[in-house]
Amino acid sequence: MNSYLDSIIDIHDDRIDGCLDSFFYDGIIASAKHDGWEFQLFAVGDISIIIDEGNHYRNHQVDEAIREHELTDEKLRMLDENGESEWRNNNWFEVLWKKPGDEDWNCSIGNVAHDYDSALQLLKDEINRLISEG
Repeated sequence: MNSYLDSIIDIHDDRIDGCLDSFFYDGIIASAKHDGWEFQLFAVGDISIIIDEGNHYRNHQVDEAIREHELTDEKLRMLDENGESEWRNNNWFEVLWKKPGDEDWNCSIGNVAHDYDSALQLLKDEINRLISEG
């Protein structure tokens, strides 16, 4: 079913090489529709990180932090290991879904991913689980 799932998933925000952490993404990442079901994969949540003692970046300033510090997953890891960063909050990926005929979106509380590849797998797993449960 994975090849079928791949065919119904629309990617809205492409994978960035070297930048898989949810930190690098915002908003809708992918969506899918199947037999009246609708699914959306989102990067959600607040971001707050301090880099180099004093440069405090929040949500809308993430792009600035990425540019100024040439951030990648590896660079974030190195900053953390060297004590040069302090995470206050980081976002995550979660799947929203809507059953056929429903108007309201739902999510499975706590069912989240923190990197891009795991998030796409989470989307596929949620599609499989929800459709099989009906």
